[in-house]
Amino acid sequence: MKMRSMQYSLFTAAIGAAVMTGSANAAVVFQTGNIQYTNVNIAADVDAFTVVGEVDHLGISVFFNGYGAAPDRTPIELHGQHGVAFVEAFHPGEDLYMLTVRADTGYAFSNMDWKVDAEPPIDGLVSFSAFDAGGSLISASGDYFFDHNGQNPFHLHADAGTPVSMLVITSTVPILDLKQVSVELVPAPGAAGGLALGLLFAARRRR
Repeated sequence: MKMRSMQYSLFTAAIGAAVMTGSANAAVVFQTGNIQYTNVNIAADVDAFTVVGEVDHLGISVFFNGYGAAPDRTPIELHGQHGVAFVEAFHPGEDLYMLTVRADTGYAFSNMDWKVDAEPPIDGLVSFSAFDAGGSLISASGDYFFDHNGQNPFHLHADAGTPVSMLVITSTVPILDLKQVSVELVPAPGAAGGLALGLLFAARRRR
């Protein structure tokens, strides 16, 4: 458990450092508003530190993790709700201040859409950071206002050369939930070619 905690601390420290030193990059554009892509679904209600969703029954996973306030960024156990991806803190009294959404190995997001709510009754600011498959920061947004009324839609678009392997959502106030996640997937740069990806897709479908 101690080693796991250390690994999480190193991981979140690396993200924190990258976010603080990052700046906006035209290769990834963050915007408000709703644009529907392919839904990420959670097969059944689950409580776990890593909640796994699936892109529209394609056998391609999307991974959700949650963390507490800075500077410690303690891992938070999540509750994932059956249906279109919906995650929230599982234990009462534990507050989410950071969420990560990571693509399956070999894949990246060219487009993504999500909604995030502040925990009532407080409104706050939320920001987003995009990372590549190697863990390098591609782009960091400015701050966006978001409230606790349940309608805070956002989306990102990435240029063909810089798809996003992981989205990091950071808030100044506790996050109530992340929901209605939809994505468009492309092969991650440096991943196997189209034929190999097709074979992988077919193998997953057979399983």
